[in-house]
Amino acid sequence: MAFNGGVKGAAKLLAGLDPVSRQRLFEELSKKDPKIVEILKKNMVSMEDLILLTVKMIQDLTREIQMKDLGMALRTEKEDLRSHFLNNVSKRMKEEVEEVLNGPAQPLSKVQEAQEKILSLIREKMEKGEIVLSKDNKDRLV
Repeated sequence: MAFNGGVKGAAKLLAGLDPVSRQRLFEELSKKDPKIVEILKKNMVSMEDLILLTVKMIQDLTREIQMKDLGMALRTEKEDLRSHFLNNVSKRMKEEVEEVLNGPAQPLSKVQEAQEKILSLIREKMEKGEIVLSKDNKDRLV
């Protein structure tokens, strides 16, 4: 894996570590600069990374998030990410998400707030080892 540098590059590398190693590294870093740890955690995962979620991870996630938040969060995302979620939830959930997704225009701040709710939960699950976002683990059934 090539290192592109910067906070985002470092955060992506950290996201690929196992939870124990990542936590150990965060503990060491926080002794020197606690602010950088928070910045790295925030940048470890982005909405685009959610395309790497497996069907099981999506189903687990939908038990803990509001469908209106998911719909709002997906408003500014690419069609492939929208489809990835919509094709892996129940028909009722899909209808709920699409209602918000295709509803009246919303302030960008509302969309970003919904995205942060979801990303915060993803980061929490990554720290617990419940979610691993890795391009290498992406196995598609055809």
